[in-house]
Amino acid sequence: MAMLPKDHLLHSTINRRNTRKVKHHRTAIHHLLDRYRDGIDPYKIEKIPATSRNPIRAHINPFAISIAEDRESSIREAANAREEVQIFTDGLAIGGKVGAAALLTRTGGSARTLHLHLGSEDDHTVHKAELVGILLGLHLISTERRSGTTFALGSDNQAAIKAF
Repeated sequence: MAMLPKDHLLHSTINRRNTRKVKHHRTAIHHLLDRYRDGIDPYKIEKIPATSRNPIRAHINPFAISIAEDRESSIREAANAREEVQIFTDGLAIGGKVGAAALLTRTGGSARTLHLHLGSEDDHTVHKAELVGILLGLHLISTERRSGTTFALGSDNQAAIKAF
């Protein structure tokens, strides 16, 4: 709760340092604050924005989405992409274990990969692994040193793509 931004309704309640202790009609928030207040300085904790982007523009994606009809057209689309950097992601389950991977390729450069073992199939799904693969791809993008580079992110899971 200490990470709430200033525009959140509970921000002022949480960040009050010198409030007197409420004796009657205590709510759940009062009990939480009493229990966890020690050692937490709300002014030294990073704030999380309430929205990731402007809600007025929520229906407008900041990126283009393309879902190919079949495998061949997907391969053609990747080969003809104009972006300087292409990232391909995948999530999979093999031998009862679930994992995700991302591969970054640059025209005329070396490839970089990231992979993550999530755990057993009992605890994780392939859909979750596909989404983690996309996150790994986004992490690869964030580590790029060049600014102004264009990126294409590819995934083989339509449900994960449509989640955006």
